Amino acid sequence: SNKFFGQISIGSLGEMGSKGDIFNKDGIVRIGNKNVFREFITINSPVRRESTEIGNNCYFMARSHIPHDALIRNNVVMATNSIIGGGCIIESYAYIGLGSITHQWLTIGESAMIGMQAVNVKNVPPFCTVVGIPSKIVSLNSVGALRRGVPEEEVNELKKELAQIITNSSIT
Repeated sequence: SNKFFGQISIGSLGEMGSKGDIFNKDGIVRIGNKNVFREFITINSPVRRESTEIGNNCYFMARSHIPHDALIRNNVVMATNSIIGGGCIIESYAYIGLGSITHQWLTIGESAMIGMQAVNVKNVPPFCTVVGIPSKIVSLNSVGALRRGVPEEEVNELKKELAQIITNSSIT
C-alpha cells in the first residue's frame, strides 16, 4: 500500500522539449509498494522504454519530479524540489538532495548521496557523495555504507582509497 498526499500527476506526457511531448500508448507507469508521495509530484509516462518504474519503500518529498522512462529502484529518497532527467536510473538506497538536478539518461549508483542543489552531468558511482555545480565526488557516503551493513573497517579503508583517488586524479 502506497501513501499519496495532495496533488499528484501520474502518467502525464513525457516532456521532450523541441521534439514535442510524446505519449506512448503502450507504455505504463509501474509503482511498487510502501512508497510515500508528498504534495505536487509529477510522474511521467514512458517515451522510449516500456515503462516508468518506481520500486518499493521510496519516499518522494514535495515537488519531486519522476520523468519519462525513469527507473527508480528500492528505498530511494528524493528531497523537495529534486529533479532527475528523462531515462535516469536511480539505484537502491540513493538519496537525491534538496533542489538537486540530474541530467537525462544518467545513473545514480546504489547508496549514492546527491548534495543539496548539486547539478549532475555525469553518472554517480555507488556509495559516493557528490556536491556542487557541476557536481564532483567529495567523499564516500560512509553513513549509507554503514546503514547497508558494510563493516566499519571496510568503510574506513574505502574512504582512504577514495580520498587518494580524488587527490591524485581528475576523476570527479
